[in-house]
Amino acid sequence: MSTTQRGIAELVRESRVAVRAALGRSHLARAWELLQDRADDSRSRGTLPYTDEAIGELEAAHRHDPEDVNAVHHLAIAHHARAWDFELRGDPRAIAEWETALAFWRSVAATGAFWGQLEEKLLRIDPQADRRPLGERRRGLLEQLLEVHVGFVRHYSEAGTPDRATGHVRLVQRASIPPAVKKRLVAKVFIAMTGGVAEAKATRDFAAALIPVERFLSLFPDYLQALRLHAEVCKEWVSGMSFRDDWKAILDVSVRALPHAERLAAHGELATEPLARTALEELAFAVALRGHDLGVTYFVKQEEGDEGALGREEAREAFELAIRWGRVAAPVSGESATIRELFSYCAIGFAFALRDEVGEVLGSDADGLTRLQAAIRLCQLAIDEMEEARRWHTGNKDLEGKCSEVRELLGRLQGEKEKIALYRRMGDWQ
Repeated sequence: MSTTQRGIAELVRESRVAVRAALGRSHLARAWELLQDRADDSRSRGTLPYTDEAIGELEAAHRHDPEDVNAVHHLAIAHHARAWDFELRGDPRAIAEWETALAFWRSVAATGAFWGQLEEKLLRIDPQADRRPLGERRRGLLEQLLEVHVGFVRHYSEAGTPDRATGHVRLVQRASIPPAVKKRLVAKVFIAMTGGVAEAKATRDFAAALIPVERFLSLFPDYLQALRLHAEVCKEWVSGMSFRDDWKAILDVSVRALPHAERLAAHGELATEPLARTALEELAFAVALRGHDLGVTYFVKQEEGDEGALGREEAREAFELAIRWGRVAAPVSGESATIRELFSYCAIGFAFALRDEVGEVLGSDADGLTRLQAAIRLCQLAIDEMEEARRWHTGNKDLEGKCSEVRELLGRLQGEKEKIALYRRMGDWQ
């Protein structure tokens, strides 16, 4: 290529750059003009934060030059202002607009050139100025912007419009911010969403108290303080119930509480949070105690001569519920925790209930081998539950004695089964 040709090529490239820059500046100039709030005589009374037309021109400028941080800054301000208007009008486009604004603000925070420009302006005004506040503002920019959404969560939660609050929670959830910042914001969202729980508890409206906690947990299922609060509310609720009069309600609370309690028991930070562990232990004890007490009434009825299969089935289900809660809390509780001791006595009660069921099975009209197989399964089930309880509560002589008793019964039943099987094989040989 000749020198003249190279010169022409360079001129073409420079011309294209110049045209592109001019187009970008023209879009920015038109955007600035569209932001002017003009009086009737066309004089500007000030600058508006946005107009839809100005946003269109700013977006065109950004497309021409994505690296122009000034266009990005203007877009962040404009979309942020429009998001506020959408929010206040209840416009469903608000959340999407907030997300767009945050994306532009994130670019501003990440662009060193923008903050360099601000620093230059500052030093032109005062060469001795402290530049540290600029760095602090840059580092805290996204967190401060997201604080607005915590405020909306609080407002909508208190106003009884949780669906609108949820949109802002999800916005915080999806935000591309450092984990430490997100952790602080989630803690503030938790406080904002559950602010009415204390009042509901005070009036013993436990169902209402759980609603915001469960709504928060649907978004942050492993948040330790929310799991703890859920356990505390459920424990207070169950503690005011009678196993005689409120058993169905106790079962309902148990169903509601158990998934959250299981996540609490499995939480990696539980060991370092004694209040959360105590909440789990106390809830498990409250439910298990009522299961134990209901189960024990079956044996009291027996002593009074009031026997019946229905009572035994109820006793078995009550002990099973108590054992289920013992199984959740005992492994993560302290050695002296009362739930461990209660677990062992529930296992004994369960074994006694199964003992009676074994007697009914053996006295039934079923085939001899079938009866023995069913009885053996029941004995093994009782032993398994008692052995599990023994792991968490050692030294319970009653439990050890009952376990040995059932093992002896199991051995006899297995011997009977082997005899029947042997007789059948001998009959086949003949």
